[in-house]
Amino acid sequence: MEEIFKPRFYKPSLNLIESLNQSKVGVLPSEGSQIKPAAIEINLSPKGYAIDFDPSAFEINFGGFDLGKFPADVPVLIDNTPYELTSLFITNRSTRIKKNFLSRSISGFVTSLQSPGFNKSLSCFYRMVIPLQKKMSFLSCIEDVTVSTDITGKSRNALCVRFNDETIVCIVLEYNDATYLVIDAEQPISFDPFSDYAFSIINSLGYVTGHLAGTHGYFFSYRNFDMAVPDFLYYHSIRPEIISLYEPLCTMPRDYLHNMPEQPDYYESEVILSPLSLDQLSRLSQALYDSVELTSVIHLILESSAASLIFRPGGYAIALETLANILKPPQKQKLNPLSPSNWKHLRKTIIEVLESLPNKSDVVEDRGLIERRINDLNKPTNHARLKAAFENLNIELTNAEVSILNARNDLLHGRIPDITNQKKSRSLERMNGDMFYSALRLYDMLNMLILKSVGYNSYILNHVKLEEENCQMTFEEEPYRKI
Repeated sequence: MEEIFKPRFYKPSLNLIESLNQSKVGVLPSEGSQIKPAAIEINLSPKGYAIDFDPSAFEINFGGFDLGKFPADVPVLIDNTPYELTSLFITNRSTRIKKNFLSRSISGFVTSLQSPGFNKSLSCFYRMVIPLQKKMSFLSCIEDVTVSTDITGKSRNALCVRFNDETIVCIVLEYNDATYLVIDAEQPISFDPFSDYAFSIINSLGYVTGHLAGTHGYFFSYRNFDMAVPDFLYYHSIRPEIISLYEPLCTMPRDYLHNMPEQPDYYESEVILSPLSLDQLSRLSQALYDSVELTSVIHLILESSAASLIFRPGGYAIALETLANILKPPQKQKLNPLSPSNWKHLRKTIIEVLESLPNKSDVVEDRGLIERRINDLNKPTNHARLKAAFENLNIELTNAEVSILNARNDLLHGRIPDITNQKKSRSLERMNGDMFYSALRLYDMLNMLILKSVGYNSYILNHVKLEEENCQMTFEEEPYRKI
């Protein structure tokens, strides 16, 4: 197990986050010498920081506060510390009369704020901190590293990701009844590349653990290598946190095999359940860093995994179609139904028949459309293209997996595949079972492609077998699937 010997100091940055996230009454400095400073209430919300303030500190008429984004940065004092509200959205203006006094207030929310002087272009040591709704653990699915912190002493709930020459260390910390995902740059770097690396790792971890960290992102910059006391803070609201119903792999079989008492001993003693290695995690993170399309697929999988059963299988089907286009083989495979010479001969024959039709006025009018349809006849089918993605990675599909590939078109068009072939006699309960089965089978097939493409060749969870009861079916399959 790798150990990173650099001592890590997290308390100052986490204390600052805790302080900011308590309800505050700050101060808006006045814009002119004749204007008094005004109070501003600040409270953490799902959209960022909700604010409510007295507009009298601004040299703007009350009616001049337009709803929407405020056109300038707004300085504010919070606990006597200066910040700049760099993205303030005004959502409401209100006027009240209380005891013969006119009271006016502006409310809205702040999606980004920063310390004065924060500069994204400067190279420094960066840290990103994301508060979590629940604890995230890597131990059952990703190779870990050991780090030493000022909170836990030595901790194994950490990992290391490498992008070319950049090394990023991640750790999950529990501190004062809260849980945080912390991402550190080990070398000086400017903000934009660090942010891109950090979000690639967040997306990788979201996929592998089933827990996408999000909602609030706090960035700290440090001049010194020890990263103890931050020089600047930058906050930005980010994509909402997602806690999925599923995860692709787990090396602790007792976490899943509650209803199979004989199986945990077998998988602990006879089978090697490998976690995703740090090298494989780095490859996945690099692939997400390089590809917006692949990142979108990961987000779609996570969104579908947290969605209702109505949307879940269709979301997975779309993700599989998109993923097959991304994971194209290095050399073009021959997926067309006919060879080029046979197709040339057949196309010529069809065109000749078209020319020989008696009523040529109809043909002339729709000639372009008809020829396009003819040209599509020898294009690879979606089924062939999807199957080729698995063949290219040497993944041998079972009959059940091939069958669900054939059924995915139903899902894309809002139809429920008839898995048990009950036809018109299908009950609503059976339809729900068919949707649930379809979703799980597609989810596992997505995991085969994604994990095998980064070099993983061990066992993934077979969710169809694990969820037999909810599928209302029995499967002669193992709870883990070798890829």
